[in-house]
Amino acid sequence: NVQPSDRDACLEAGMDDFLAKPVGPGQLREILENVRVPSKQTVMDPPKRDVADIDFERFEIIRLAQDEDDPNLLSFIIEMFLVDANERLAAMLEACAAGECSALAEQAHRFYSSCSNLGLTRMSELCCLLEKHSSDTEIDRSKLLDQLAQAFETVLPELNRQKNA
Repeated sequence: NVQPSDRDACLEAGMDDFLAKPVGPGQLREILENVRVPSKQTVMDPPKRDVADIDFERFEIIRLAQDEDDPNLLSFIIEMFLVDANERLAAMLEACAAGECSALAEQAHRFYSSCSNLGLTRMSELCCLLEKHSSDTEIDRSKLLDQLAQAFETVLPELNRQKNA
């Protein structure tokens, strides 16, 4: 949890600005507009809006950060997410099966951040639930993990489309 004194300390140390999690699209856009001038954007097909549980504005925010030096930033971020997602899902399944509640909570928290940064709203919600209820014996954690895996499979085609756009 970030305290107001953390922001002040960073600014006093010479940072130009400060941005704390969770990052909202408006906050990120404002920071990025002050950091670099957006390059001309490549016109692409409109996203398939029938894919639920994706905040498409997140993709556009990342595209605003792309420039001539880093024209494939969104593709890179998505590729890294896809590698991380498979590892995180496997680690969460393993932790759940072994009854390692703290490991499950830690993996869910880390995966939440990745999902949230890409605007994967349903996956983010499920990660929050897994973290919150990691040690709750009244909750079927394996069912939540199944839902998370299904949500990942649902967004995967759109992630690949965005990565290759």
